[in-house]
Amino acid sequence: LVFPVADGDAGVAAAARAVISVTDPLRARKIPFNVIFLQHRVVIILRAREREITSFFSQCKLASVHYCGTFLLDAQEEYEAANAESAVGALRESSLTQQEADKVLAELSECAEC
Repeated sequence: LVFPVADGDAGVAAAARAVISVTDPLRARKIPFNVIFLQHRVVIILRAREREITSFFSQCKLASVHYCGTFLLDAQEEYEAANAESAVGALRESSLTQQEADKVLAELSECAEC
């Protein structure tokens, strides 16, 4: 999911409302996700909790919470061997597919309590 952020306070406020309208229901349903802030966009990546141990980081769960592009890994040797290719691959493996994400979003849009 990509949310554009227009210039100025009104643009930031509108983007924040749009992001919260998606992230609040995701949190309520315990669906993990990442929020990445880019220059004029906010990207939400839906994750699959059961796929957080990836072929790229097989000794530990991928702490997909990243701060300024840093992954948190609890296995020292995997941390030292990590590179851009392994980080992108691990995100791909641990993220929902487009079809899975579409299903979750459709369920959220149909849910009156969400």
